Amino acid sequence: MQAINFFVSLYHCEFMQIILKNLTFPVFTLLLNLLVLILSSSYFYLLHQNVPQSEIHRLLACPDAFFIFQGEWWGIVTNSFVHNNIAMLILNLSGLWILSAFIERRSGWKAVFFLGLLASITTSLTQLALSDDPGIGMSGVNYFFLGYIFIRSRQDPRYQFSLKYLALVLAIAGPVLIVIGNSQFNLNIGFESIVSGLIYGLLFGLIKKRTARLYFSVASVLISVIILMYCPWSAMWNFSKAFNAHNSGDLRSAETFYARSLGLNPSLEDARLNLNLIKIDRLSSEAFKLHNAGKYMKAREKYEAILEIDPTNKWANQQIRLLP
Repeated sequence: MQAINFFVSLYHCEFMQIILKNLTFPVFTLLLNLLVLILSSSYFYLLHQNVPQSEIHRLLACPDAFFIFQGEWWGIVTNSFVHNNIAMLILNLSGLWILSAFIERRSGWKAVFFLGLLASITTSLTQLALSDDPGIGMSGVNYFFLGYIFIRSRQDPRYQFSLKYLALVLAIAGPVLIVIGNSQFNLNIGFESIVSGLIYGLLFGLIKKRTARLYFSVASVLISVIILMYCPWSAMWNFSKAFNAHNSGDLRSAETFYARSLGLNPSLEDARLNLNLIKIDRLSSEAFKLHNAGKYMKAREKYEAILEIDPTNKWANQQIRLLP
């Protein structure tokens, strides 16, 4: 009997009333939740089958930062549907159901689609540009919805709910908890996406005129496109530029961009390896010419420089033994 009373009281609690208030069943929100659940479950299943994480990302249209900068721009949207953390999946599904359903019941599924698309683009790009993380998960979108609902609740009677200030306080506390979780427990939750999501949602909610909202949306998307094309403060953007230059044979530009990417993120091992390859190729060419010209002392210096980069380089070791 106590259990029944508990579920009855839960049914009538504030957040359930938020979902059940007014209008029709939120079909679009349900489909959105199912999509997130299916894709995220697929991620965990494939990971359990020992499929490499990079392959899982490509299979689920969830590209890494490098591939987004290489042209797979749809990843700034599709990455929102996949989660690689079970706890965040549960939290985001719960938040998405409450917040998206709240908006859909009052403004329709088109509003949810438009706001979700705008939120996904802006929050994912902010996180990508500031952290080289592709912005996996729905956290930024949920925070955008929350900021938008909070502002609209002050303007539109349909959006009123009594716990709005408590919800905002909890939302503001979220980034603090995430910083602690990321630093202490290596949770790797996107701090940039949730902060930007809340800010974008609040700003968008403040705009009352439909035309002004359209201008704001277009401007946000244009800024996102510009960031994709030119983001020199991003290590992964510089690495992407270096990779393209390397493939096209422009080694001077490739070397410059590899060096910049390592300056921004020294842990980029692929950038370090490729940069070393370029240096070794250049030193090898110079050493070969000097050796053939009989300038053995200078040739030795080049061989030793190669071995400083790669102590196991067979060619340099062999050439040194051939010196008189």
